[in-house]
Amino acid sequence: MKKISIGLLALVGAFVAGSSVQGQEADSIVLGGILLRLGMSQNEALAALGPVYDLSDMDGTNWMVSRRGSSLVGDVGSMSFTDRRLVLVNKDWSPPSPTAAQLVEALYDALESSGGGDWQTCRVHSRGLYGVNPDYADLRNIRIICGGHEITVSGGRGFASAVSECISSN
Repeated sequence: MKKISIGLLALVGAFVAGSSVQGQEADSIVLGGILLRLGMSQNEALAALGPVYDLSDMDGTNWMVSRRGSSLVGDVGSMSFTDRRLVLVNKDWSPPSPTAAQLVEALYDALESSGGGDWQTCRVHSRGLYGVNPDYADLRNIRIICGGHEITVSGGRGFASAVSECISSN
């Protein structure tokens, strides 16, 4: 855990010190190699992802995107629609049970992809969420907001470590 913390701090520090990244536009994200843009129709988003991924309709407006045949529902990401328009996309950057190096690589890749066409400043927030039994579980989150993209690094005792990226029109 100490190696992960030091690696994450070094990586976050490198990005935040100059605090700029380049990459996608604020209203778009590449999910599984497919460009999704906030506001696109539900039919268009599902038609683009459907031939490549398993799509699970959770309630008509929320969809999980999974690798074909994966036992992990939503291992690629998730999408939400309002009035049949895309309003939120969450992308999972983490490999299952990531090593410290893989977690740092996932964070780096998410940060690289999250910026707009121009250099921009990112904001960093941290928060701990502690369980009823502090000896069993505590969750720590680092949120990095770059333009319209929010990258979340989470993990802690009793929780799997993860990196995700989210865009939202809300």
